[in-house]
Amino acid sequence: MASQWYVYKDGQQKGPYSFDQLSEGARAGQVGPADMVWTAGMEGWTRAEQVEGLNPAAAYHAGTAAPQPAAAAGAQNTPAHAEKLEQLSKWMGFVGIMTIIGGILSAIPGLFAFVVGAIPGIITIILGVMLRKAKSHADAMLYEDALGNYSVNFNKLISSLNTYFKIMGILIIISLVLGILLTVFGLVAGFAFTNYLDQIMVF
Repeated sequence: MASQWYVYKDGQQKGPYSFDQLSEGARAGQVGPADMVWTAGMEGWTRAEQVEGLNPAAAYHAGTAAPQPAAAAGAQNTPAHAEKLEQLSKWMGFVGIMTIIGGILSAIPGLFAFVVGAIPGIITIILGVMLRKAKSHADAMLYEDALGNYSVNFNKLISSLNTYFKIMGILIIISLVLGILLTVFGLVAGFAFTNYLDQIMVF
Protein backbone atom coordinates (compact mmCIF):
# COMPACT_ATOMS: atom_id res chain seq x y z
CA MET A 1 0.00 0.00 0.00
CA ALA A 2 1.33 3.43 -0.93
CA SER A 3 2.48 5.39 2.11
CA GLN A 4 2.09 8.88 0.67
CA TRP A 5 -1.39 10.28 0.08
CA TYR A 6 -2.38 13.82 -0.82
CA VAL A 7 -5.61 15.70 -0.20
CA TYR A 8 -7.03 18.56 -2.24
CA LYS A 9 -9.26 20.51 0.12
CA ASP A 10 -10.50 24.11 0.15
CA GLY A 11 -8.49 24.91 -2.94
CA GLN A 12 -5.21 23.68 -1.44
CA GLN A 13 -3.18 20.52 -1.79
CA LYS A 14 -2.18 19.01 1.54
CA GLY A 15 0.06 16.10 2.43
CA PRO A 16 1.71 13.75 2.18
CA TYR A 17 -0.15 11.61 4.70
CA SER A 18 -0.19 7.91 5.45
CA PHE A 19 -3.39 6.04 4.66
CA ASP A 20 -3.93 5.51 8.39
CA GLN A 21 -3.84 9.27 8.90
CA LEU A 22 -6.37 9.82 6.11
CA SER A 23 -8.65 7.12 7.49
CA GLU A 24 -8.50 8.70 10.94
CA GLY A 25 -9.22 12.09 9.34
CA ALA A 26 -12.27 10.65 7.61
CA ARG A 27 -13.60 9.28 10.89
CA ALA A 28 -13.01 12.65 12.56
CA GLY A 29 -14.68 14.55 9.73
CA GLN A 30 -11.48 16.29 8.67
CA VAL A 31 -11.59 14.55 5.28
CA GLY A 32 -15.01 15.04 3.72
CA PRO A 33 -16.67 12.81 1.12
CA ALA A 34 -16.20 15.44 -1.62
CA ASP A 35 -12.51 16.07 -0.84
CA MET A 36 -10.18 14.81 -3.55
CA VAL A 37 -7.38 12.36 -2.73
CA TRP A 38 -4.50 10.96 -4.76
CA THR A 39 -1.62 8.55 -4.37
CA ALA A 40 0.87 6.99 -6.74
CA GLY A 41 -0.82 4.47 -9.01
CA MET A 42 -4.09 6.36 -9.36
CA GLU A 43 -5.03 7.75 -12.76
CA GLY A 44 -6.14 11.01 -11.21
CA TRP A 45 -7.68 12.73 -8.21
CA THR A 46 -10.56 10.73 -6.72
CA ARG A 47 -13.33 11.70 -4.32
CA ALA A 48 -12.61 10.39 -0.83
CA GLU A 49 -16.00 8.66 -0.64
CA GLN A 50 -14.99 6.49 -3.60
CA VAL A 51 -12.02 5.01 -1.75
CA GLU A 52 -12.74 2.20 0.69
CA GLY A 53 -11.66 3.24 4.15
CA LEU A 54 -11.98 6.96 3.42
CA ASN A 55 -15.75 7.02 3.04
CA PRO A 56 -16.81 8.73 6.28
CA ALA A 57 -19.96 6.60 6.46
CA ALA A 58 -17.93 3.39 6.27
CA ALA A 59 -14.64 4.51 7.80
CA TYR A 60 -15.76 3.49 11.30
CA HIS A 61 -15.90 -0.10 10.11
CA ALA A 62 -13.08 0.01 7.58
CA GLY A 63 -10.20 0.39 10.02
CA THR A 64 -6.98 0.47 8.06
CA ALA A 65 -8.25 -1.52 5.09
CA ALA A 66 -6.30 -0.96 1.93
CA PRO A 67 -8.03 1.31 -0.59
CA GLN A 68 -9.48 -0.12 -3.77
CA PRO A 69 -7.69 0.49 -7.07
CA ALA A 70 -8.83 3.70 -8.73
CA ALA A 71 -10.64 1.90 -11.55
CA ALA A 72 -12.69 -0.25 -9.18
CA ALA A 73 -13.42 2.66 -6.87
CA GLY A 74 -14.83 4.63 -9.80
CA ALA A 75 -17.47 1.97 -10.28
CA GLN A 76 -19.19 2.77 -7.01
CA ASN A 77 -22.05 5.25 -6.95
CA THR A 78 -21.63 8.30 -4.79
CA PRO A 79 -24.66 8.91 -2.55
CA ALA A 80 -25.75 11.89 -4.67
CA HIS A 81 -25.51 9.90 -7.89
CA ALA A 82 -27.26 6.91 -6.35
CA GLU A 83 -30.11 9.11 -5.15
CA LYS A 84 -30.59 10.64 -8.60
CA LEU A 85 -30.43 7.22 -10.24
CA GLU A 86 -32.98 5.88 -7.76
CA GLN A 87 -35.35 8.77 -8.52
CA LEU A 88 -34.92 8.20 -12.26
CA SER A 89 -35.66 4.51 -11.77
CA LYS A 90 -38.87 5.24 -9.84
CA TRP A 91 -40.16 7.67 -12.47
CA MET A 92 -39.31 5.31 -15.33
CA GLY A 93 -41.17 2.53 -13.54
CA PHE A 94 -44.24 4.68 -12.85
CA VAL A 95 -44.41 6.20 -16.34
CA GLY A 96 -43.78 2.76 -17.85
CA ILE A 97 -46.74 1.23 -16.00
CA MET A 98 -49.03 4.15 -16.90
CA THR A 99 -47.91 3.92 -20.54
CA ILE A 100 -48.64 0.19 -20.67
CA ILE A 101 -52.10 0.69 -19.12
CA GLY A 102 -52.83 3.51 -21.58
CA GLY A 103 -51.69 1.32 -24.47
CA ILE A 104 -53.95 -1.56 -23.38
CA LEU A 105 -56.96 0.76 -23.03
CA SER A 106 -56.20 2.17 -26.48
CA ALA A 107 -55.64 -1.21 -28.14
CA ILE A 108 -58.80 -2.98 -26.89
CA PRO A 109 -61.31 -0.73 -28.74
CA GLY A 110 -59.12 -0.95 -31.84
CA LEU A 111 -59.36 -4.73 -31.84
CA PHE A 112 -63.17 -4.63 -31.93
CA ALA A 113 -63.27 -2.06 -34.71
CA PHE A 114 -60.35 -2.85 -36.99
CA VAL A 115 -57.19 -4.74 -36.18
CA VAL A 116 -55.18 -1.86 -37.64
CA GLY A 117 -56.80 0.42 -35.09
CA ALA A 118 -55.00 -1.44 -32.31
CA ILE A 119 -51.54 -0.63 -33.71
CA PRO A 120 -51.13 2.71 -31.86
CA GLY A 121 -52.06 0.99 -28.60
CA ILE A 122 -49.60 -1.84 -29.25
CA ILE A 123 -46.81 0.65 -29.96
CA THR A 124 -47.67 2.46 -26.73
CA ILE A 125 -47.43 -0.81 -24.82
CA ILE A 126 -43.99 -1.44 -26.35
CA LEU A 127 -42.89 2.02 -25.19
CA GLY A 128 -44.04 1.20 -21.65
CA VAL A 129 -42.16 -2.10 -21.73
CA MET A 130 -39.00 -0.28 -22.88
CA LEU A 131 -39.24 2.08 -19.90
CA ARG A 132 -39.75 -0.82 -17.49
CA LYS A 133 -36.72 -2.52 -19.05
CA ALA A 134 -34.65 0.62 -18.56
CA LYS A 135 -35.79 0.73 -14.92
CA SER A 136 -34.54 -2.83 -14.35
CA HIS A 137 -31.08 -1.88 -15.61
CA ALA A 138 -31.05 1.23 -13.42
CA ASP A 139 -31.97 -0.90 -10.40
CA ALA A 140 -29.16 -3.33 -11.25
CA MET A 141 -26.69 -0.44 -11.36
CA LEU A 142 -27.71 0.61 -7.85
CA TYR A 143 -26.70 -2.77 -6.40
CA GLU A 144 -23.61 -3.61 -8.41
CA ASP A 145 -20.04 -2.87 -7.44
CA ALA A 146 -18.07 -4.56 -10.20
CA LEU A 147 -16.96 -2.17 -12.92
CA GLY A 148 -17.67 -4.64 -15.72
CA ASN A 149 -21.24 -5.35 -14.67
CA TYR A 150 -21.86 -1.69 -13.95
CA SER A 151 -20.70 -0.78 -17.47
CA VAL A 152 -22.87 -3.49 -19.02
CA ASN A 153 -26.02 -2.32 -17.24
CA PHE A 154 -25.21 1.32 -17.98
CA ASN A 155 -24.96 0.48 -21.69
CA LYS A 156 -28.21 -1.47 -21.53
CA LEU A 157 -29.94 1.43 -19.76
CA ILE A 158 -28.78 3.89 -22.42
CA SER A 159 -29.74 1.45 -25.19
CA SER A 160 -33.27 1.01 -23.79
CA LEU A 161 -33.77 4.77 -23.41
CA ASN A 162 -32.31 5.33 -26.87
CA THR A 163 -34.84 2.91 -28.38
CA TYR A 164 -37.66 4.52 -26.38
CA PHE A 165 -36.86 8.03 -27.58
CA LYS A 166 -36.36 6.85 -31.17
CA ILE A 167 -39.84 5.31 -31.23
CA MET A 168 -41.27 8.41 -29.54
CA GLY A 169 -39.56 10.61 -32.13
CA ILE A 170 -40.96 8.55 -35.00
CA LEU A 171 -44.45 8.68 -33.50
CA ILE A 172 -44.23 12.45 -33.07
CA ILE A 173 -43.16 12.86 -36.71
CA ILE A 174 -45.99 10.57 -37.88
CA SER A 175 -48.48 12.49 -35.72
CA LEU A 176 -47.33 15.80 -37.19
CA VAL A 177 -47.55 14.48 -40.75
CA LEU A 178 -51.00 13.02 -40.14
CA GLY A 179 -52.08 16.28 -38.50
CA ILE A 180 -50.94 18.28 -41.51
CA LEU A 181 -52.60 15.84 -43.93
CA LEU A 182 -55.87 15.91 -41.98
CA THR A 183 -55.78 19.70 -41.88
CA VAL A 184 -55.21 19.91 -45.64
CA PHE A 185 -57.89 17.27 -46.26
CA GLY A 186 -60.30 19.19 -44.03
CA LEU A 187 -59.66 22.44 -45.90
CA VAL A 188 -60.03 20.79 -49.29
CA ALA A 189 -63.17 18.94 -48.23
CA GLY A 190 -64.62 22.11 -46.76
CA PHE A 191 -63.86 24.05 -49.92
CA ALA A 192 -65.37 21.32 -52.10
CA PHE A 193 -68.47 21.12 -49.91
CA THR A 194 -68.89 24.90 -50.09
CA ASN A 195 -68.70 24.79 -53.89
CA TYR A 196 -71.22 21.96 -53.93
CA LEU A 197 -73.66 23.99 -51.82
CA ASP A 198 -73.19 27.00 -54.08
CA GLN A 199 -74.03 24.88 -57.13
CA ILE A 200 -77.17 23.51 -55.44
CA MET A 201 -78.27 27.03 -54.54
CA VAL A 202 -77.87 28.12 -58.15
CA PHE A 203 -80.13 25.35 -59.41
